[in-house]
Amino acid sequence: ITVELSLKEMPHLKLTPPNVTRRADILCYNQKMEPIFLIECKATKLNDQAKRQLLGYNHYVKALFVALVNEKELILMNPYN
Repeated sequence: ITVELSLKEMPHLKLTPPNVTRRADILCYNQKMEPIFLIECKATKLNDQAKRQLLGYNHYVKALFVALVNEKELILMNPYN
């Protein structure tokens, strides 16, 4: 599990790091260090802009599951649907 890790520092992207300055809030890996679950945390109400941000991050990360959360809400999304 990583917290606030830059995409350039992610173990599975070390060979071809993206040329972006983004940070994933929470990313869970399996034992082979493949990304499984990407979580974007927000302090505000969840909206379409936050969803686009999460899916934009996952464009590089390629996690199987993604979620958008705040203190009161949880949105699980299928990034490949």
